[in-house]
Amino acid sequence: MDLGGSTRMTTLPAFVRGLCDDAAIFPPGLKPLPRAVVDHRGHRAASYRDAIGPLVLTVDDLESLAPLIDGSSLDVIVTAPGGPETLAAGLERARALPVTVVAVEVALPSNTSVASAIDVLSTVDVGTATVYIEIPRDARRAEAIAACVATGYRAKFRTGGVRPELHPDAAELAVGIASVVAAGVPFKATAGLHHAVRNTDPETGHEQHGFLNVLLATDAALRGVDVEAITAILDDRDAERVAATVAALDDDRIAAARSNFVSFGTCDVVDPLTELAALGLLTVGPLADGSASQWWEACLCRQRKAAPRRPPPGPPPGRPGGGPNRFIPERTNPVTVIDIPADSPYGLANLPYGVYSAPGAAPRVGVRVGDHVVDLAGLLADDVFARPSLNPFMARGRDFWDETRTRLTAALAEDVPEQYVHSVSTVIMLLPIEVADYVDFYASEQHATNLGRLFRPGSPPLMPNWKHLPVGYHGRAGTVVVSGTDIVRPIGQRKAPDESTPTVGPSRRLDIEAELGFIVGTGSPLGSPIAADDIAEHVFGAVLVNDWSARDIQAWEYVPLGPFLGKSFATSVSPWVVPLAALDAARVPTPPQEPTPLPYLIHSQPWGLDIDLAVEWNGQIVSRPPYRDMYWSPAQMLAHMTINGATSRTGDLYASGTISGAARDQRGAFIELTWGGTEPVTVNGEARTFLEDGDTVTITATAPGLDGGRIGFGEVTGRILSSR
Repeated sequence: MDLGGSTRMTTLPAFVRGLCDDAAIFPPGLKPLPRAVVDHRGHRAASYRDAIGPLVLTVDDLESLAPLIDGSSLDVIVTAPGGPETLAAGLERARALPVTVVAVEVALPSNTSVASAIDVLSTVDVGTATVYIEIPRDARRAEAIAACVATGYRAKFRTGGVRPELHPDAAELAVGIASVVAAGVPFKATAGLHHAVRNTDPETGHEQHGFLNVLLATDAALRGVDVEAITAILDDRDAERVAATVAALDDDRIAAARSNFVSFGTCDVVDPLTELAALGLLTVGPLADGSASQWWEACLCRQRKAAPRRPPPGPPPGRPGGGPNRFIPERTNPVTVIDIPADSPYGLANLPYGVYSAPGAAPRVGVRVGDHVVDLAGLLADDVFARPSLNPFMARGRDFWDETRTRLTAALAEDVPEQYVHSVSTVIMLLPIEVADYVDFYASEQHATNLGRLFRPGSPPLMPNWKHLPVGYHGRAGTVVVSGTDIVRPIGQRKAPDESTPTVGPSRRLDIEAELGFIVGTGSPLGSPIAADDIAEHVFGAVLVNDWSARDIQAWEYVPLGPFLGKSFATSVSPWVVPLAALDAARVPTPPQEPTPLPYLIHSQPWGLDIDLAVEWNGQIVSRPPYRDMYWSPAQMLAHMTINGATSRTGDLYASGTISGAARDQRGAFIELTWGGTEPVTVNGEARTFLEDGDTVTITATAPGLDGGRIGFGEVTGRILSSR
């Protein structure tokens, strides 16, 4: 594909050669990988080919690359957003492909020290690839730059993203550029550099840096200009003045600046080259025939056609012609407006994700909207959603989660192609994640107190450690099942108080535990704890959990090592994962914690969640547990789970433990509700204590939504079958 209309090579200005790394798969472009590979080859064959750098991929994308390259060589840059620990396996996969890894880009997660990351990176065989270290925007910046000097690695500056806080202001970026230039460390930039000149994005309001401003700032730093003056250069929005200054640079200054400012990543290489043409700095490239301003106007018109209900954006300051930074294709398929009842718990304030299977189709990722499931691979044109699990989506990290949520909110407010919309009643919902590890906590003070009184009458109900740490145990990931899966009554050893010896047989005291589960989207490497304040960077969302429990088996086996067969036979989860971002309105202060937790369990703004659960036993609600009363918060549980340096991984599930309130009808386990079986409850006119064969238990939950309504978690349900 030659967007320039010719494959004849034309000499490019020195300042633009190799300037644009092709990051088409990243936000906001989010181009599907197959399309990105095809388009990249087209760019590399076009008349502006020398302006285009390698194709930028994540380590996870390498796994899907093999069938797309047909044996012909491809230059790539491999990014490791999760840190250097993820790099080795990715590069090993790359060696089996006809690709040349030109560079690797390694992030330093917030909970990783520079020294430990460099130590890990030193063990990775990167071959001839150039190594870029993403410079942290915190107190580690100077140490990271010093590490680049010591190792010969290069620096990478993040210059934007999908959230405002990811955009460094001009002063911060000026200090970074001045620091690496003074240290003799070449650098590249990525994210937010969609345009040539400093501007304000008309849709998001984000302040965006211009790549020509960065080039001039680098030139200024090389000439010893002070940081204040470099800041002014980065802040300059006058497109004509910026372009004229670049045009006036002599060859030596251009060469020096580009040897320091190596390149920048862009999700659409067409835009920057077209802007350079519009500024008169480029005479070859996409639409470099004098029609650049018409191109912008055409792009603006297409935006209006595709989104007629939204006002068209105006041109950002300093940008000739204005308009968005990518085409939005016109729709040709039949479309529909999804009807969302006003009281639906699945409105645009929720947007829970799940994995579904339509009749005759393979499992893939969808989002719940009203009484419909919308196919995301089709709607968003991204194959990461054409998978039978949320894990590949979650592994892309918080920036991508936020970008996807923003795009979905906008897309679902408009007409949606009918082919991507399914009635909930016509699809099968599947387990939403590949469960990596499963940990169950014991975070409710009321539940722990009730069990303490039941099991240790006359003694303090809480063990001495309970208010100092979130008590938990490692469960069995392989028996986590999706809602609707029948539960076979477990068999194991049990010994009643009136029995002299244990016997083996079906559990006679089968129980439930109504819980809330949290799913880790991006993990942490071995030896790197997660801070409580960093939960939003790691936890993707929440599900309902029923952690089935065989109380008699558990009671006989749990001393001294804790639960085993009494808990490992089945854990049911709801099929819809409510994003953590959808629960912002549900945040409430945690209950007072006395004594004050140890420092690693303290977060700057401690919060729990105002979630109301309901437990149905054979169709009758018998309990309404309130999550807001939980003593230990989700962030504290995650921090404790990793404080010893244990890894966390994409797909990890950690559950709260039984949710119980102070009142009897707020108890989340039948052992509490019936006080160990001594106080039966009436279910459909019958006195009941523990679960019998044929019983069905369904747990539901709702929470306050950002729109003032309620959002739903769906349900987790299971029916008891007789033992086999």
